[in-house]
Amino acid sequence: YCPINSSTPVQCEDGTRSNVGGNSECEACPAGYYCDASQGLSSLINGTLCPAGQYCPNGTALVTQIPCPVGSFSTSLGLQREDQCTPCSPGSYCSETGATVVTGP
Repeated sequence: YCPINSSTPVQCEDGTRSNVGGNSECEACPAGYYCDASQGLSSLINGTLCPAGQYCPNGTALVTQIPCPVGSFSTSLGLQREDQCTPCSPGSYCSETGATVVTGP
């Protein structure tokens, strides 16, 4: 993005993006995505789809920032809220955060 009176573009901070040329400020990374500078310019322009086992509300910066809690899992991409994580079924358990499959039995 290019703040007022800038001589060169400025990189957006993690958790924000600038997906339109000529922006004077960055905007929060959209829900369902994370924006991490270490993932390259594409992540700061478009965002990167939130992976399975995680959820990404507005402004998420890191791929493993917000895992689905113990007792739940997710095989889906792009979750935006914790309530989108799938609760473990009766008779099974999910013992770790960020699970993408049921732990047992």
